[in-house]
Amino acid sequence: MTLVEEAFLDIHRGRIHPFYIQIGRKRRKEDLTYYFQGFPSFHPVEKALLGAAEGRVYDAAAGAGRMGLTLQERRIEAVCGDASSVMRRIGLERGCSDYRIEDLLAPTPPEYFFDTVVFMGNSIGFCRNKDEIAGVVKTLSERLVPGGLLLMSATDPSVFGLEKSAFLPFVQIYKKREEKGGWFLADISLIREASSGLFTIEAMMSHEGMNGFFFRKREG
Repeated sequence: MTLVEEAFLDIHRGRIHPFYIQIGRKRRKEDLTYYFQGFPSFHPVEKALLGAAEGRVYDAAAGAGRMGLTLQERRIEAVCGDASSVMRRIGLERGCSDYRIEDLLAPTPPEYFFDTVVFMGNSIGFCRNKDEIAGVVKTLSERLVPGGLLLMSATDPSVFGLEKSAFLPFVQIYKKREEKGGWFLADISLIREASSGLFTIEAMMSHEGMNGFFFRKREG
């Protein structure tokens, strides 16, 4: 179990401990309870994007299931997916009606197709380079019917003082234990490049350090 998985499981059980990431010599506290909160606490970009979800929805890299649960509350059929069995356990216990294991970096052929894919909260950050990002975007397109929607948000690299896309390594600290980690921070141009040929961009937005994309899968 990774430190993030352990922290999520502790939060789910009501036991909250400080979680930090250290970048170089700078340490910052991360509020992982955010990923358990409901729609009112969502980032404005996430709120705007989620309002466009329609039909049958796949919540990719779902984590604790905050997006899927919000959609269920709106009586929208939502299927959650994540590579972590710990996240699946948490999501199911929180009430996600359908939660599947899927590693977007090692995908299997899709069994079902969706009208909308939701990919929020800088989930693209688990990639390590632009080739992996292109592969994940392609996998998400394969989960969609022609004309389907990909609603995606990503942290802008400038939040961490970066001028362009880059992998940001850090050390995670939880309960006095350390573990190496990192996020890939993809700028708008890289995400546009990764989606080119697969999607048309119907809308984009940027607000408070987050970029949002409203993609529609190309027909044929």
